[in-house]
Amino acid sequence: MKKTLKIFSILTIFCFAFAQIAVASSDESPTAAPSNNIINEKIGEQINELKDKIASNVSKLNLVEKRGTIGVITELSASKITLKDQNGNSKFVDVDEITKFTSPDEDSFGFSDLKKGMSVRALGLFNKQTKRLLARFVDVTVDPTFVRGTITDIDSKNFIITLAKEDGKTIKLDIVTSTDIASYLINDDELEDIGFSDVEVGNRLTAIGFPDKDDASLLVSDRVTIFSDVPANPLINISIPEPSIEPTKPIKVSTPVPTKIP
Repeated sequence: MKKTLKIFSILTIFCFAFAQIAVASSDESPTAAPSNNIINEKIGEQINELKDKIASNVSKLNLVEKRGTIGVITELSASKITLKDQNGNSKFVDVDEITKFTSPDEDSFGFSDLKKGMSVRALGLFNKQTKRLLARFVDVTVDPTFVRGTITDIDSKNFIITLAKEDGKTIKLDIVTSTDIASYLINDDELEDIGFSDVEVGNRLTAIGFPDKDDASLLVSDRVTIFSDVPANPLINISIPEPSIEPTKPIKVSTPVPTKIP
C-alpha cells in the first residue's frame, strides 16, 4: 500500500510539472506552437504509459501476498512440491534458484535431498489467482510423537521405559535429564512432579517426544505423564511379575547330648 501511494505521488508531481510547462508554452509566440504541440503529445503519451505501469503494479501487489504453509510431501517434480496439510488439502509450492533449503539434521541441504513423506514448512509469495506459493524458504520439520500405553519394563540402569501400545507394538522411552515426569490423579484432579524411581510396571502413561536420530524405535521423551489411579487398559495384556518372596529357611535347633556319668 505504501508503494502504491509513493507511485501515485510521483505521478501527481510529474503531471503538475508538465502542466506548468504546457501553460508556459501557450504564452509564447505563434511560431513556436507546432513544436510545442508535438512536445505536449509526447508528454501525454508518457503520462498514459506511466498510468498503465502503475495500474499493472497495483494489480500485482493486490494479487500476491506473503504466506506460509506446512505439510507432508506427497509429490516431487522439477522445481515443484506438492504438500498435504493437516486437513488433507493439497498445497502447491514452486521453488527457484534463490529458494533456500534447511534441515535440522544436515548442514548442507538442497532440493535434491527432499523426499516423499518429509514434513516441511514453506514461506514465500502466494499468488491468489494460481493458488501457488513461490517459496523463498523451505525447512524440514520434525513433528513431536505422541504415544500412550502401559509400562511393561523399566531399565533403571539406562533410564529406559518399555511401553506396550494398543496395536500390540512396543516402544522404548528414553528418559533424559530434561524429561518432565508427572503423576496425574484423576480422582483428586491433581498433577504433581515425580521422579523416575516412582514409575512402576503396570502404570498407564502418555508421553510426547522426538525419535532418536540413531535408533528409530527409541523415543527421546520430553514429557511423561503417569495415570496411577486409572484402571488397566483391557486392550493391552501384560503380565506383571509378582514380587519374589524367598521361602523361610527352617531354623535348626541343636539338642544337647546327655553326658554319661560313670
